[in-house]
Amino acid sequence: MPGVVGLTAVCRDRVVVTDRWNKCLKLVDIVGGRVLDAMCFSEDAEPWDVALRKSGVLAVTYPKEQKIRMVDVAAGGNRLLYRSHFTTRDGYASLATYSPTSLVASVCPPFGNPKVHVIDYMGVILRAIDCANVAYPRCVDMCGGGEICISDWTNHDVKIFTRENTLKHTYSGVGGSADTMLKAPMGLCWDGYANVFVVDGKTARLHVVSTETGQCSVIFSLAEVSDAEMKLVTFVDASPDLCQSERALIVTTTTGAIQVYDFQFRRRGAVDV
Repeated sequence: MPGVVGLTAVCRDRVVVTDRWNKCLKLVDIVGGRVLDAMCFSEDAEPWDVALRKSGVLAVTYPKEQKIRMVDVAAGGNRLLYRSHFTTRDGYASLATYSPTSLVASVCPPFGNPKVHVIDYMGVILRAIDCANVAYPRCVDMCGGGEICISDWTNHDVKIFTRENTLKHTYSGVGGSADTMLKAPMGLCWDGYANVFVVDGKTARLHVVSTETGQCSVIFSLAEVSDAEMKLVTFVDASPDLCQSERALIVTTTTGAIQVYDFQFRRRGAVDV
């Protein structure tokens, strides 16, 4: 069974996932519903997360090796080609693009004590977040204006830090129902405007949280994934035949399925990787 633990959009109708158990990257066509290419390294190289640089180059983290590998998306978005790698002081389990020249990356057990850093593409630490109240930073993203959002799996919440490293908001759910509280926040992503989308693996719900107020504007139940824990979420440019808005919401599950939704949260497709 695939162990999808990382996800990023790469170009129109294309996403890349990291398959930890099978130790490879997979380039996926969400319209054709198939894996276009796969890339593996050594038997010990377990990829955990992947982010896309503005230049169209993937950064893939291998926390056991304390390496980040750079991979090109080539041949019109149909092939993966190894480019280079650099070593890091820590083994990062999650990463996201912070700027054209830097990444935001997190360390979580078993690879070390909780840490969140902004690093450059030589592995130099440019900024460190105070993680005194962060227990397990499972996923990180940049959420506009240099702010950083973190899903804390152990503390069942999402934290947003300002550019000055001050804790701005902590979101743990909406009271009134056990299903509207965060139980296992996993993947999160910024929508490019003023919201962070957070998937809860235990409740099969998607929380839309304002980066301005720290409040939840809406919670969606994704019935199609109720039998499997949700793990990751991202957005991708999509063909109009797939989504009229030409932007799709991608959610992965523990079974290795990629679910494709439009912005009315109607399922538009699925891919098994």
